[in-house]
Amino acid sequence: MAKNGGNHQIIMAGVGGQGILFSTKIVSTAAMMKGYDVIGSETHGMSQRGGSVISHLKIGDFKSPLVRNGDADILFTFEQSELTRNLPFLEKGGQILLNANDKFSLPDSIKETITSQAITIHTIDANKEALKLKSPLIANLVVLGFCSSLNIIPITGDEFKDAIRAICPEKFLDLNIRAFEAGYGTE
Repeated sequence: MAKNGGNHQIIMAGVGGQGILFSTKIVSTAAMMKGYDVIGSETHGMSQRGGSVISHLKIGDFKSPLVRNGDADILFTFEQSELTRNLPFLEKGGQILLNANDKFSLPDSIKETITSQAITIHTIDANKEALKLKSPLIANLVVLGFCSSLNIIPITGDEFKDAIRAICPEKFLDLNIRAFEAGYGTE
């Protein structure tokens, strides 16, 4: 489950409007509520125009917030196009959580990198699940639920939901919990 005594270096990548920063806040809040040290940073270029948004998050004993290329053990890609751009952050043997539909096909160069680096890729069509809940903007919560079901971060589903309850505005709470649960049920 956890490597290096619970230390994790995580990259969350997507485009503006996908809730990358909100997702980062949920993961960091859940980790802090569990007693882990957490530091992070984000970069958002033209995020309000659908541009790239990248969040760096470190859980455990770290001194600097930025994840270097080749050091992330988990890469969340909320947008398919961000996989290629952010794959260099991932370490050998790392894990990818990819929001992609069933028809998504990886380019051969990416397949080769994933294979040669012994990277595990987990794919969920979070957009489809979010549409089932009639709210396309909650795909990020579906991805977090999926992550929780895979048990790759030492935070349980209930601990994630406690963090969602702690930071989510009341009017969106029920929908966000349902989205998280929809992702958790898709393993």
